[in-house]
Amino acid sequence: MTDSAFDILDNALRISLWTFLLMSCGWLVYLAIRSRLSEGRSDQSGDEEGDDEDVEPARLPATGSDLGSVYRSLTVCLLASIFLFVFLIFAPISFIDNFSNSRSWTLTPLRLTQLTMQRLDKGFVLEGEVYNQTEQPMEGISAAVRILGIDRQLLDEIEAPLDPAAVAPGQAASFKVRYREEPANLFGYEMAFRRADGTAIAHTEGFDVHAKDDESR
Repeated sequence: MTDSAFDILDNALRISLWTFLLMSCGWLVYLAIRSRLSEGRSDQSGDEEGDDEDVEPARLPATGSDLGSVYRSLTVCLLASIFLFVFLIFAPISFIDNFSNSRSWTLTPLRLTQLTMQRLDKGFVLEGEVYNQTEQPMEGISAAVRILGIDRQLLDEIEAPLDPAAVAPGQAASFKVRYREEPANLFGYEMAFRRADGTAIAHTEGFDVHAKDDESR
């Protein structure tokens, strides 16, 4: 799942949870006030019927009806939160960034579907596969790997051309990048793709990508 999908789900879940909490608190406060008012009317009625009796009215414990009201209120709040969660994810509303209208779901030119790392005695090898998602052939594309140190600063950058060099629409190309150094402060790497003139090409990670393998850190 892409980062944009996680952001959409996280935002919808956060709003839904806050809605559930606020609605639940509101309902519980309402039920508590209603119960207090009911007890007050009951006490007043008891005082009017027995002014001569110096007996404190008995406080009745919560009944099944009271508990049922609480359960029903929480159920309504839960159902409303679930409805809001689904609404925030799929509703075709322009001011909400979700699965229905998010620009992040527009197909990017490339999709990275495989990425594996092999650790060497000195350095590592990255091998991967990328698909051309456009309707035009792409040529002169190279895979670029940014090597990062433990402070996440750029240590080195290496590139390798795609094979084949010309990638037809809907077809895949592979790449293999070798890093021969072994700095002690190696943190990891970042993948990118570039045209022959150095301009970056946007790419999306497929579901089976294993980017930034733990062994690379």
